[in-house]
Amino acid sequence: MTDKSKSYTVTLTIPPAPTITTASLPAASALAAYSTTLAGSGGIGPYTWTLTGGTLPTGFSLSTTGVLSAAAGTTATTSATSLTFKLTDSGSPTALTASTTLSLTVGPPNAPVAGSVIYSSDCGLIAGPSTTVAINTNPVQTATTDVNGNFSFASVPYGSYTITPSLAGTNAVFSPSTQNVTVNAGGAVVAFKAAVGYSVSGTASYPTGSATGPVHVILQYWCTYGSINAAFTSDILGTTISAPGAFTINGAMPGSYKVQAWRDVANDNWPNASDPTGTSALYTVTTGNLSGTSVTMTDPTTPTFTNTPGTPAVYPIDKGVVLNAQVLNVATNPNPTFWSNITYFPEMATSYNVEWGTDQTFATYTASKNFLTKGGNQNIWILTGLTNNQQLYFRYQGVLGSTTSPWSSASSQITIGEPSTGADLVSGTVTFANAATGPLYLYFTNQSTNKT
Repeated sequence: MTDKSKSYTVTLTIPPAPTITTASLPAASALAAYSTTLAGSGGIGPYTWTLTGGTLPTGFSLSTTGVLSAAAGTTATTSATSLTFKLTDSGSPTALTASTTLSLTVGPPNAPVAGSVIYSSDCGLIAGPSTTVAINTNPVQTATTDVNGNFSFASVPYGSYTITPSLAGTNAVFSPSTQNVTVNAGGAVVAFKAAVGYSVSGTASYPTGSATGPVHVILQYWCTYGSINAAFTSDILGTTISAPGAFTINGAMPGSYKVQAWRDVANDNWPNASDPTGTSALYTVTTGNLSGTSVTMTDPTTPTFTNTPGTPAVYPIDKGVVLNAQVLNVATNPNPTFWSNITYFPEMATSYNVEWGTDQTFATYTASKNFLTKGGNQNIWILTGLTNNQQLYFRYQGVLGSTTSPWSSASSQITIGEPSTGADLVSGTVTFANAATGPLYLYFTNQSTNKT
């Protein structure tokens, strides 16, 4: 008998029962478009989705493919709504199902808010540090500026808010310090201008000289124009230390700086061409404090006077005169050294000789007096002890060590004594906040006629 049977191995796959894998629904905003797709696994696809419990908020619909959506402008603020979704697979002859209950909240309408924090310096716009910007929603939202200073908040509920920029770890000034915005369908855009100040610290040394006096240290901002670096000094930051040593200067914007120092030998808070000076290498401030800078001061080559001083203006007073004379500085005696790159005009002289007499040629003269420099842009000297009704001429020269400048031209002839009263009579009261002693000298100038 012949055996005609055959055997086969068959694998029977029974898919797992379907489940819904969506665990929560994204929050919606009133008036905004909305779309999310429900997801499931197991069973036999495709799935069919239905709503079996709860009511969809106004404007929302559910497709059989599981897309829950709403068109822009159709929804309204709704508190949490409980919705039961049913997934039905394509099994045959018996379809399998799964259900889940999820909550959908439609919050107040919102819109994006964007803006920028713009940093600038004497050289123009600069890449500022990363800045935190906060908007006082509930809860507060914060954003951080990108490399271009831009920031944004994607979803801010409609309403009025205050936006505040801040920067940790340094001194920063924002203009304005805050901005109020009203957020509606168009969103909002704001911009802040900002200045930031870091500290620059280091050492100013004077290793080889013997001069004394305090040391003034300044930061000189250097701008780059193409391939050219040029000093820019409209805003100079600085400090004064009692002697060579450590210094700290606050308020430096990001950028390139040279540290410059001079020793104030006359201690008059004014640069003199004979002061020891020094200039550092170029340093860069980025987005933090800079330390370890150094500048070395050395004694200058003794400057020489090259120009003749201008004729002094002389105004008579009772038993004396007031002299107004030109300051002999590097503006009139060019000295292309340390001082050529800063805005100060250092004084060449450390004192001035003043002579007076009855001879306009000064072949002979009556007397002379030396006045120490006081620092500033103008020399005003008060000379007393003269005799009223004398008719005198005056001249002056600068003094620097054993070097003197040429004499100025002689003034016009001046009659000593208080000017007579008349058309030029000026009266008034001078008051002092504190006690004062000594003589008081007053003079005035008619700005139209330049008559004093």
